[in-house]
Amino acid sequence: MSYFCVVAGTPMTEAARADFDLMAKALPFAEESSRVTWFGQRSANAHAPLWPEIELAQPAVYQGLHFVGDVRLDDPDQLRQALRGAGVDVEASCGDPHLILRAYARWGDECVSRLLGDFSFAICDGNGLLFCARDPLGIKPLFRAPLREGGWAVSNSIEALRRHPQIGSALDEYALADFLLFDMPCEPARTIYSGIQRIPAGHFVTGRAGGEFRLRAYWQPRFDQVENTLSIDHVEEIVRLLRQAIEARLPSEGGAILMSGGLDSTALAALAREARPAASLEAFTVAYDHLVPDDEARFAGIAAKHLDIPWSPCTGDDFAPFDQYRRFGVQPPEPLHEPDGGVYVAAYREPARRHRVLLTGYDGDALLADSPKPYLRHAMVHRRWLRASVATAHYAFLERRIVPRSWRSQPDRLGSRRELPEWLSPDFAARLHLHQRWQDRASPAAPPTSLRPYAERSLGLLYRQSRFFERFDPAVTGERIECRHPFMDLRVVRFCLTLPPVPWCVRKELLRRAMRGRLPDSIVQRPKTPMQGAPLLAMLQQSRSAWIDQFDYNDRLAGYVLSDKIPRVHRESNMDRAWSNLRPLSLQLWLNQTPALNS
Repeated sequence: MSYFCVVAGTPMTEAARADFDLMAKALPFAEESSRVTWFGQRSANAHAPLWPEIELAQPAVYQGLHFVGDVRLDDPDQLRQALRGAGVDVEASCGDPHLILRAYARWGDECVSRLLGDFSFAICDGNGLLFCARDPLGIKPLFRAPLREGGWAVSNSIEALRRHPQIGSALDEYALADFLLFDMPCEPARTIYSGIQRIPAGHFVTGRAGGEFRLRAYWQPRFDQVENTLSIDHVEEIVRLLRQAIEARLPSEGGAILMSGGLDSTALAALAREARPAASLEAFTVAYDHLVPDDEARFAGIAAKHLDIPWSPCTGDDFAPFDQYRRFGVQPPEPLHEPDGGVYVAAYREPARRHRVLLTGYDGDALLADSPKPYLRHAMVHRRWLRASVATAHYAFLERRIVPRSWRSQPDRLGSRRELPEWLSPDFAARLHLHQRWQDRASPAAPPTSLRPYAERSLGLLYRQSRFFERFDPAVTGERIECRHPFMDLRVVRFCLTLPPVPWCVRKELLRRAMRGRLPDSIVQRPKTPMQGAPLLAMLQQSRSAWIDQFDYNDRLAGYVLSDKIPRVHRESNMDRAWSNLRPLSLQLWLNQTPALNS
């Protein structure tokens, strides 16, 4: 893993070089001895590995093109064979950066459609060419910023970009308002800084000095390809694909896995043990002993013992709200509203002491659990009586009921629309027309139209927001460990989106069948179990959280929030009120941790 920055389309004068050096020196975790910088006539790039002792051989150079990036290809052999089939000479030792560079030289912009993996990268030459791309699901971050004197700067680090004197740190008021109202910006390209744009997931930017730099989408999730076969081969296929995804993400020496007591992460642990039998694998679990009722540690311990994997619970009982700032001094590049996030910082810190890679089970729910309602309705509307009968029988057997839960009458949960928070500055709200922005966001979303409604909502939202996985980035966690997500392997995603919901996505039936004999029955048969309490609310009941109501807001938040209108939150028992009324404090703590620069 690595961090990089690029400037393209502006003459590299002595002053421009000095400005670029400010960016390069601000790359996260960069050390002078491991950082590499290159200057052309109208371009420059810099690269620094996350672990200085690892040599990543960047920038890669081929036919006058320079490549820097953070890339991990899932199937480099496939790309290598395609290049050779296209007449490109590719050595067997050619690594991921050189493969992508040769793919761009051969196919141009279309090369991204041939890439499988997690990546963000930039390609430039000495004369102002720029091509940069982000992986389909936005696993790796990527940002760009226009320079006042022409050209663009690109990096996978917001912190590096804002150090450039022509970009600066002026806050984007719409992004700030969206954070106070919704936790994050509504538009996928918006960041907290007005001069910096996020390159959305599944997009690339291309252009040359003196011309237009265009942003284009090259991929988006498809939810209209559900198959109707009920072949038992699906069980073998999900095992094969998940093992393949794990092998692509887990180093030969091993790594860590963030393992709850649920089915998704324990399944990955079981398959990781199969895929890498000689590797060192260690499991870590975020759990609570007494703060709230929590069975995760017990079930995770059962799985770890069954798989013979060393296991360490990270107990959250002793954490207070906002400990990520107050105890650990974390400085994320953008504000994150995670009041109980301290325990997760600790959960990254422990495995980072011994491992470079941490696997997660995100997001098995979106791929392997779904409502049967649209599928059954579709079969009946199209008079596929045999299919409808078989699917209904499957559902009745798995759920011990005939009518899906979602078909039963549901209470009206919309109710009356809430008004803007009283603590939001009226002048600020009026200037940005936030009442309308609030109403637009509060309006019910259009119902999914596919046979996989939960997948469409969840993965569609991830794709549109483009920033969810950035919270796993070392620049956010503050730890030198790379999080990887086997369920988000594009081969796994494509296969799972073709699954008929009945029977495979009822209670994750496909994964349960795949794990029989691999995991203890107590885990294979365990129902989806939400935590029985809210850790944040439990923290707020404790006396050590009294400081929240006594916090002294400073001028950096003035103009946006009326601090004297913020209600008391200590002892609050309603989760919605607590979550909303803690946002100003979350933003203020982030501002306090973020050094101000010239805007």
